[in-house]
Amino acid sequence: DIDANPAIQKRSLSTIADQITDPDERSAFLQLFHQEPAAKMLERAESFLSRFPQSAFLAQAYEVAARACLELENYEQGLNYADKSFALLPENPLLLVPVADVEAREGQSARAIAHAEEALQDLDRFGAPGSVAEESWPDLQRKLKASANFSKGRALLQQALAIPTGQQRAILLQRAEACLLEAQRLNSADLEIAYLLGLAELTAGESSEAASSFAAVYRAGGDLAPKAQDNLRTLYQVLYPSSRVPFETFLQQAEERGISEPRNPATASANSTPPVHAPAAYLGSESCRGCHAAIYQQWTQTGMAKMFRPYAPQNVVGDF
Repeated sequence: DIDANPAIQKRSLSTIADQITDPDERSAFLQLFHQEPAAKMLERAESFLSRFPQSAFLAQAYEVAARACLELENYEQGLNYADKSFALLPENPLLLVPVADVEAREGQSARAIAHAEEALQDLDRFGAPGSVAEESWPDLQRKLKASANFSKGRALLQQALAIPTGQQRAILLQRAEACLLEAQRLNSADLEIAYLLGLAELTAGESSEAASSFAAVYRAGGDLAPKAQDNLRTLYQVLYPSSRVPFETFLQQAEERGISEPRNPATASANSTPPVHAPAAYLGSESCRGCHAAIYQQWTQTGMAKMFRPYAPQNVVGDF
């Protein structure tokens, strides 16, 4: 859905498809959003991209292709399609979050961090997308933020593990813990967050905190419970080498400590880096001029061409 007029009194809602004059393109575009198995969705998206390479709505087609590839676990192709979608429509947290998750799992740490940070910024700045019901948005927004923080925390932990012990590694671990604690605050039911937080705390030498995180995962059961138990056994042997304290007592103490002393997300590190866009990610309006000279000339005379100028006193109309 798009809003054709920002004036509240004269609001006129329509859909993207209403802007497509070619009936074949419009029909193919609408077919992209009929839910089918991932392989069928990918086939439709690639067909649209092949048939309508000059469509104004390639970003949406690339997004459908990217999602289908990720679902099929064809990660390299999926991330390639996602990049093409972002080049045309970068502010898309609904795609940025799953892409950051895949990048973190695939070891592309820097890209995962950049995309997760962009997603978090967009989720704070923008309202509910037209495809999401207003009443459903708060819960979805919370889960998306949790997932973005989780992906960023995972990527930061990977970066920390890749360098020797020292100040830089400690900073990365601190940032990873802060992200994972925030993810846990937003989605406390996700045991994968608690388990990864335990690994970050263990790497940072915070044995008591790590034991509390692993204990919560172990008690909850599930696929991660055996791994959490292994880490708890290791911590138990380190903290109580003489075994004078029974393992069950150690486990109970770790659980109680986690409940009575919940940790809050740490303040963002001063060394936190803002998302960096590659220079090639945004081609700019000048790149359109060569092929669309007439349209470019008309566009330069409109307010849209001037809306991203740097702030200057003569451009500020409101009395603030």
